Amino acid sequence: MKTAVIIFLLGFFLAPIGDMVHVVTGTTSYPTTYAWYLLGIPWWVFPFFGFAGVSLAFSNYFTETKFFKRKIRLGETSATYAYFGVTFFLVCYILSGLLQGSPLLANLVLGSLGITFWYSLDRTFSGFLIGLYTALVG
Repeated sequence: MKTAVIIFLLGFFLAPIGDMVHVVTGTTSYPTTYAWYLLGIPWWVFPFFGFAGVSLAFSNYFTETKFFKRKIRLGETSATYAYFGVTFFLVCYILSGLLQGSPLLANLVLGSLGITFWYSLDRTFSGFLIGLYTALVG
């Protein structure tokens, strides 16, 4: 439970920074009468990213332990790796907003970073599938 709360809080407070960059760069926009806003984004973005972080973390854990019989990812071995992972995700998220004017460059940079991220912290088949899905669907 403690891990889930930490992941939720990291997603709640850090991931919306990437969304704020997307709003500033015009990559993402929200209707002005849509909802209550906090720092330029709707209030619901914060808990949405918290729950998304928890669901991604535990879906990977569940599929790896139940289907592939693998127990530990490198990113789970220390808090340093976990914080590095969150920071790396945030850098990629911000870059996706800053590079949105150049699709080829964005795909090359973000694809390379994504593969490096996966290889450095994950190296699981389910992590690869989640990354591929995110790259293709968004």
